[in-house]
Amino acid sequence: NAWMTGNECLFALTGQTDLGVCASYMKTLAEECKRLVSSQDTVISMCAAPVKVFGDIHGQLKDVLNLFRHFGFPSNLGGGDIESLRYIFTGNYVDYGSHQVETMMLLMALKVAFPGHVYLLRGSHECKSQNASTTSQGSLGFDSSCSRYFGATNGGVVYDAVQDVFQWLPLAAVVAKSILVCHGGIGQGDWTIDQLKSASASLRPLPEMFPITTAAGGYVANILWSDPMPPPNVGDMETELEESPRGPGLYTFSEAVTKRFCNTNRLHMIIRAHELPTEGYEIHHQGLLWTVASCRSAGKAATMM
Repeated sequence: NAWMTGNECLFALTGQTDLGVCASYMKTLAEECKRLVSSQDTVISMCAAPVKVFGDIHGQLKDVLNLFRHFGFPSNLGGGDIESLRYIFTGNYVDYGSHQVETMMLLMALKVAFPGHVYLLRGSHECKSQNASTTSQGSLGFDSSCSRYFGATNGGVVYDAVQDVFQWLPLAAVVAKSILVCHGGIGQGDWTIDQLKSASASLRPLPEMFPITTAAGGYVANILWSDPMPPPNVGDMETELEESPRGPGLYTFSEAVTKRFCNTNRLHMIIRAHELPTEGYEIHHQGLLWTVASCRSAGKAATMM
């Protein structure tokens, strides 16, 4: 509850006020989390269901805690459900929100405490250039958040340690051989899950700038950044692919692409994040594709917290 009452230093709530010591604890936690995620495949195969899938968080810890409160929380004590299902977080953990450091602290701690039940995937904001680019919008980037929390020097240590975790995060998970979970989408959709797994493994740790013109780079870029098309207007012909406004080499994809991709890979559906639908979720492409979100509008996060 103390996390939800303001912007206090979390370590101060436990009596620890030495920011150097606090940063050392955070660095140690990040190193252990990195060890766990780097040992996993770039595409995780999860035979067991059910799972809980969380969308974008963007440092909005209150929203995550409220979801835990209403739908069950990851603990093996006091009614928690961590032993009966898996948790998949789909990326965009930081930037914009007021509790970015606490959010990463919580997620990394959950991964370390329950490595076989908590899975952290990479999103479009898990890179240094993205974390820093938001500083032009009012110092809302993760780099600034770390500096405010720990001070400039210690904040840099924490920032670099968490970025090391980001570089090794898996890109997707397949649940019960039938549901693909990722952050963005399938882009052109002319690839298989095995191809993604093999190609992306060759890029790890994922560099800040990867060659989007190569097959491997194209798969990775679109799994992180692509979006589904809305249905065409009545009387309009549907195009299968369009260039994405998010950048070169990225695509928006149609229902036909989603159907073909699911048939090729023997999937029943795809669950992704990357956008923030008003109701918290949106169903696309005749139910084959779902978008989920776990925070309020990212652009309003700082004022709403």
